Amino acid sequence: MVLDGDRTVTDVARECGIHDTTLGNWVRVCRHRHDAEETRSLSGPERARLRGLERQSRELREKVQFPKSRGLLRE
Repeated sequence: MVLDGDRTVTDVARECGIHDTTLGNWVRVCRHRHDAEETRSLSGPERARLRGLERQSRELREKVQFPKSRGLLRE
C-alpha cells in the first residue's frame, strides 16, 4: 500500500495495527533491495547519472518542504 500507492507509512501502519517505525523500516529495506537490483543492471555512466538525478530530486524536495513546514507555501 505504501510502495505501490500514494498512502503514507503512518496511515497504513495505523490501519494495519502496527507501529509506524516498524512499517517504515520494512519499506526502507524493500526500497533498498529493489534499488540495488535495478542498479546492478545499469552501466557505470547510467548509475552515475541515476545517482545525480536522485540527489537533484532529493534537494528539490527539500527546498519545497522547508517553506511548507514553515507555513510559507500552500500545498
